[in-house]
Amino acid sequence: MSGRGRAVVGMVVVTTAMAVLAGCSSSDDAPAASRSDVGTSTTVKTSLASYAAAPCPDPAVPGYPQFELGPGFTCGYLTVPENRSTARGPTIRLFVATLHAASATPAADPIVWLTGGAGSPVIADAKVAAGLGINADRDVIFIEQRGNYSSEPSLTCPEISTFSATSVTEPYLDPATREQSKAATTACRSRFVSDGVDLAAYSTAENARDVADLRVAMGIDKWNLYGYSYGTLLALTVLRDHPAGVRSVVLDSVVPPNLELVEEFWPAAAAGYEAIFDGCAAQPSCAAAYPDVAEEFVATVNRLTTTPLTVPVADPVSGATVPVVIDGYKLANLLVQLGGAHTYFSEIPGIVHELATGDGSQVAALLLEISATAPISSSGLSNGVYCREYVAQTSPMQVSKRAEKVLPQFPDAIREQTPQLPFFESCAIWNVGTAPRSVHTPVVSDVPVLMMAGTFDTITGVKWIEAVAPGLENSQTVVVPGVGHETIKSGPCPVSVMNEFLARPTEPVDRTCVDNLALPTFKTP
Repeated sequence: MSGRGRAVVGMVVVTTAMAVLAGCSSSDDAPAASRSDVGTSTTVKTSLASYAAAPCPDPAVPGYPQFELGPGFTCGYLTVPENRSTARGPTIRLFVATLHAASATPAADPIVWLTGGAGSPVIADAKVAAGLGINADRDVIFIEQRGNYSSEPSLTCPEISTFSATSVTEPYLDPATREQSKAATTACRSRFVSDGVDLAAYSTAENARDVADLRVAMGIDKWNLYGYSYGTLLALTVLRDHPAGVRSVVLDSVVPPNLELVEEFWPAAAAGYEAIFDGCAAQPSCAAAYPDVAEEFVATVNRLTTTPLTVPVADPVSGATVPVVIDGYKLANLLVQLGGAHTYFSEIPGIVHELATGDGSQVAALLLEISATAPISSSGLSNGVYCREYVAQTSPMQVSKRAEKVLPQFPDAIREQTPQLPFFESCAIWNVGTAPRSVHTPVVSDVPVLMMAGTFDTITGVKWIEAVAPGLENSQTVVVPGVGHETIKSGPCPVSVMNEFLARPTEPVDRTCVDNLALPTFKTP
């Protein structure tokens, strides 16, 4: 999220679950400390992990005051092995922030918040979540996943962040741009290796063990999992492999473990495009202003793929003029990136039409703003998860074939890429091996689960729920019209549905507010 102008949700990526590493002993049955120890003890130990209270970071992110936690939070660190399959290996520390319940008599079962990405910092979510009201009756525990910004080590890559910021002035598919991307990835990986980081240990399997260990180390008998995007995969992995103490689960923007994820990114994007453009067609004013917006979008992606457009944009911070290059991939991916920025859906038809008719000012400004996002995402975790667990099990040809079925009018050069990140090139450099096929094992559980999805989500497909629902015998699904990725950030209705579910997880939720929601009114001239 950027500090410039309006906040835009930057690249949001999702991933899947990994099976428990062989030979790891379970900590689920370790003796729990008493509830009174939580947040007050100096150190609480389990067989593999320990939790210690600590002051909250101040500043949370230097130069970005919007991430300050403020009152109502207490903090600490979970210490765990970096790689549980290696005896006497190094330990790492994971940052933990607890947002205390507003109620004077909170429920005993808190919520643990599992952020998306992989690699997105939980520190960017904590303050936002505090304003949503999800802590009305329960504490909310935010765990910074291994390798993420506030944990130690912090596997952020300034090299990649710098490249991302400068590449806004270059065509995405230009060979020189790709070489710069590979050079940045190589430099970052080399630095981590020289620091002794075990890159393969930054995985979903280890993340899930961290979550299970945190519950025991904090002395919590039962808790509720909330995850969005990659966090849903992490929640499902915990539910599958470490179910002890899990009272209920909320999956927001669901990604099942039994999904060939990288191959499904373009289908998810295509479904989101269609829903947005169909929504415009259903509103008389939008349909009249932009009668051919879906066709304009495809035609513009094709045109810009062969003939990119350069648009000068004044940087809102420095005032310098930046020559932003818009090509077909950047346009297609921009609509994916905006899938989590709920306030922008009403503008998308107009933005596409303006670009189709030669005015790229809005698209260029958005691309510049996204490129200036705070450089606090963890490439160490995201590459560890994606490369080992997914990319190694598919190919560009398979991705292109799947994309051709849903986006037949897109050029081959675009379909051969993946939205969100340049996975194949990065993963060839990251070189963390291949996870076993067991990472795709479906989840089977009778724990109550609420699954939520937004019809305008271009990042995770609504239909992905169908892949995980059969194994969740006590699950219910709520599809929220006219919203995108991470539904609870779209407004009070999804939050109220979630809170009602947490209060009575075995009962059907009241869908009245969802049924009464209307699509956003698309902006027209």
